Amino acid sequence: SFKQFIMEITKTYTPPSSDTIKRRLNKKLEIHERIMAACFAHLVEEHTDFGLTLDGWTSNANDNFICITIHWLNPKEFKMESVVLEFQTSESSTGWSTRAKIREVLKQWSLKKNVTWITVDGASIKCIKSQLAPRPEEVSLDGTHIYFDWRLHWCVDHRISWCLSEGTKKSSYSSCLPIFRRLASHFNASPKKHLKLEKLAKKQKHELKSM
Repeated sequence: SFKQFIMEITKTYTPPSSDTIKRRLNKKLEIHERIMAACFAHLVEEHTDFGLTLDGWTSNANDNFICITIHWLNPKEFKMESVVLEFQTSESSTGWSTRAKIREVLKQWSLKKNVTWITVDGASIKCIKSQLAPRPEEVSLDGTHIYFDWRLHWCVDHRISWCLSEGTKKSSYSSCLPIFRRLASHFNASPKKHLKLEKLAKKQKHELKSM
């Protein structure tokens, strides 16, 4: 065990118990939460707008997880800041339970009136499309959706990944993938071959990216 390992290194040290570790971590968490609350209160006074990133997924054991991250623009340094507000298991992955969790978190941090948009992942998109399809009046002029009290944006990375995944399922593309893999393996297997490919790319005025 870990305790036996420590005892082999030094006989005089007694590692802390699990209760002591939990108590110390909880104390640090309380300090961190007080600092965050003071920071958010100051930003609210400065009329700062916030955005959320919502990520939900289900484990192999069929446990639902949700992670809520808040983002804002630092007005002094003009720099994007981000903090994880919530990361925990969720009893359900439905749209209504997700809405309740968002409301609960924003109420905890007194940020309900200051969040103007939410970026969601593929799992949340499927959930909303299946259970909470927006009415025509809930769609804004720029094509985004009004998700309860917030403006909903789809994650660009997830959307590109979905498009590529769906595109490679077509026979005209999937048949080419083995050829591309063999080409990449061929040039990556030998530094000389890779160097020759780089010289050829420069000659043709093409940018060679890593494979």
